[in-house]
Amino acid sequence: MPAKIAIIGGGAAAVAMCLRLYENIREASEVSNNSYVSEIRVFEKNNTIGPGIPYSTPYDCHLLNFPKKIMTAIYDSKYLANGLYAADSGAENRASLFNSYLHTDYPPRHLYGEYLEARAEQIRKEAIKLDITLEFRRNTEVIDVKSLDEQNFLIEAKTENYTANYVVLCTGIMPSTNFREFIGKEGYWHKPFYSEEDAKNYDPKKNVVIIGSRTSAIDTALYLFSEKHAQEKVIMVSRRGLLPRLCPQESDKYQLKYMPEYIEAAGTLISLDTLLSLFWKEISDAEVIKA
Repeated sequence: MPAKIAIIGGGAAAVAMCLRLYENIREASEVSNNSYVSEIRVFEKNNTIGPGIPYSTPYDCHLLNFPKKIMTAIYDSKYLANGLYAADSGAENRASLFNSYLHTDYPPRHLYGEYLEARAEQIRKEAIKLDITLEFRRNTEVIDVKSLDEQNFLIEAKTENYTANYVVLCTGIMPSTNFREFIGKEGYWHKPFYSEEDAKNYDPKKNVVIIGSRTSAIDTALYLFSEKHAQEKVIMVSRRGLLPRLCPQESDKYQLKYMPEYIEAAGTLISLDTLLSLFWKEISDAEVIKA
């Protein structure tokens, strides 16, 4: 019986997951007419599928840190155009916005968010041709997932319940718990703020201290200056004092050595601890090669 798949979270990872599932199903359909998946349902607590938090910022000062030519959700798709040059009207046409900044390889992130939204709509339409329902449940926050038996899960949302054979978590980056004792205190923001709503009570004549010096810290500083919310001194403090760098146009490719061999030998059931151990072995080898 064809399976039902639930994907919790509707950001970039969810779009990439939908695309990869489509690729696998499409490839399998060339061998057999019987699809092994009948329905994919994506649960997103916000109103938009694709951008998530990283690519929802509307400000041009927040740039991609990867070259746009490799930011295609699935770079090696066998069946779908990359979505960057869509000419049709409708959702796909928004993807052309991603190329409107031809003068730079690192365009604003909100354009990539538009691209992801168009990519999601593209795969939804293509899935129909395979008799697969890909449904995006917007404004639907999942509050719990329960195992009913070995083959079924119950997904509980605030507004509905849903049963699925497989559940994929694409919940994105969880909020930091560092410095949570300051939450609620005047002058303290627990997350980088990128909106007028966040900054409406902020006094631009006061100095600002940003804890951290990586990508989110840079984004926050750029936002404060570009929107004139910081007119005095902005200080970034960091244990290591390291600044992020843009990823290069070209980089050395690393061929996985441990994971494919182990997964093939182990079969279908592999513990998460084992996968993490293999992952860190691959990372260690990649760092040695890079050095």
